[in-house]
Amino acid sequence: MRAAMILGNLRANDATAALAKKLDPGTPPYLAAAAAEALGEIGNDEAIRILHNLYMDDLSIVVKVAAAHAFARAVKGHRKGRV
Repeated sequence: MRAAMILGNLRANDATAALAKKLDPGTPPYLAAAAAEALGEIGNDEAIRILHNLYMDDLSIVVKVAAAHAFARAVKGHRKGRV
C-alpha cells in the first residue's frame, strides 16, 4: 500500500500498468483501493480509463468508492493540465 501511495505522489506514469494489475478481482479490497487512489494521483488518460472501468465493474463497495474518488481527482487534475 505504501508503494502505491509513493508512486501516486510521484505521478509515476510508468507505474500505471503495474498498479492496474493490483485491481484484479483476487486482490484484497484495501490493496485495490490503494492502487486506485494512486492511479487517481497519476491521472493520465490510461489511469482515467482504468478507474472508470473499475467503478463500473467492481462489486466491492470499498473499491468502488476509492475508484470514484480517484476518478474525480484524476479528471479534475487532467482538466487543469497537471498531466
